[in-house]
Formats: sequence, structure tokens, C-alpha cells
Amino acid sequence: LNTHARAIEAGDHEAGCTVHIVTEGVDEGPVLGQARVPILPGDTAEILSERVKAAEHQLYPRILMNFLNAPKP
Repeated sequence: LNTHARAIEAGDHEAGCTVHIVTEGVDEGPVLGQARVPILPGDTAEILSERVKAAEHQLYPRILMNFLNAPKP
């Protein structure tokens, strides 16, 4: 997909990650949380990927705990 390279090439100012419920459609499930990271001057796709991965590693455990501790219907 080259997501990070495309974001840099498009001149985007930020990238990020999303945790959502998985459904049959691609990226269609309800969003549980998101994190944004800046795209900095001089970033390469690899550098941006590492910054997003660091955000994912902070976001995912927090969202998982919130999901597990949420009241059940």
C-alpha cells in the first residue's frame, strides 16, 4: 500500500493509526481510538513508519483495556 510514502508525497502534515472493530468491509468497523503523528520535514517512509508504529504501541494496549473493561450489553 505504501501508505507512509504516499502521505509524504501528498504533502500531508500528519499520519496516524486507528483501532477499530473488524467487520466484513475494509476499515468499516466502529472506531475505538486513533492516534496522530506529525510528518516532519525530511521524513522518509521508513522514519514515518517507525513513528506511527510507536504510536500504535501506545494506543493499542490502552484501547484494548478500555474495550475489555467496558460495560457489557
